[in-house]
Amino acid sequence: MFERIHAATEAFAWLCAIVLSLVSLYTAFFGTLPTMEQRTFHLTAVGIIGLFLVRMRRGKVPGWGELIVNVLLVAMLIASNVYLVLNWMELYVSPFLTTMGLIMGVASIVVILELTRRTVGISLSIIVLLFLAYTYFGSHIPGFLAHRGYNLERILVQVYAGTEGIYGLPVGVCATIVIVFILFGAFLEASGASDVLLNLATSIAGKRRGGPAKVSICASGFMGMLSGSSAANVATTGAITIPMMKKSGFEPYVAGAVEAVSSSGGYKTPPIMGAVAFIMAEMLGVNYIEVCLAAALPAFFHYFGLY
Repeated sequence: MFERIHAATEAFAWLCAIVLSLVSLYTAFFGTLPTMEQRTFHLTAVGIIGLFLVRMRRGKVPGWGELIVNVLLVAMLIASNVYLVLNWMELYVSPFLTTMGLIMGVASIVVILELTRRTVGISLSIIVLLFLAYTYFGSHIPGFLAHRGYNLERILVQVYAGTEGIYGLPVGVCATIVIVFILFGAFLEASGASDVLLNLATSIAGKRRGGPAKVSICASGFMGMLSGSSAANVATTGAITIPMMKKSGFEPYVAGAVEAVSSSGGYKTPPIMGAVAFIMAEMLGVNYIEVCLAAALPAFFHYFGLY
């Protein structure tokens, strides 16, 4: 019974991933949805994928407890986002939350904190909680850090019901721009482009002194042009280059360090850069191509120096 329900939740997560990809491509070609609808849909789909596919405790076999928690969190996420979409215009004109609005706002924050804990780590969730506590209890803090404090409704209006908190510019950029480039990079990787780039890197540096390390650097640079993610860079090239370096005599920690430093440049290597580049272009009001041109030289020197 458990295996069937667990398999159904994973299948639902994959279905959400497919729908998210199709909708993102559609809006990229034919125009985006209204602001809040686009962002809530994106966050809902990504949240469902994260809750159903990322374990609560890594290395632990999921059980009934985790399954029930995941289903409850997904229900909270869907309910809070549906409520926001249905009441968005009313909240925009009159930013005052009802009791139901307060409940939905708290539910949304709880789900986001749990997603953050699973994907990034508990440290960031604790930092967010500390800042929320500081916002609420500011009037009780002595010294220069004191402020008059905010009540729960005002905090939730800023964090949940507006476009300056959870559904702010970073989510907007991810929902309209970053997701398309991620899909493009995944398509290139699935089509075998990563193998072509790895072979190209081997042909360039494979016969030179320190060849395996230089292959790792070149391969990470080429993959960085496609993925825009340091983690994806390590996962793609590191699985091949790290064993290659160890086999040729590199110490394991040296091989890992070379791959880590090489892959860390993936987010700043044009044309497909990390999410920060898109947010930068949006906030500065410049074309993304200008950001790519500005990043080209630093990215080149990063890999040239390593080489």
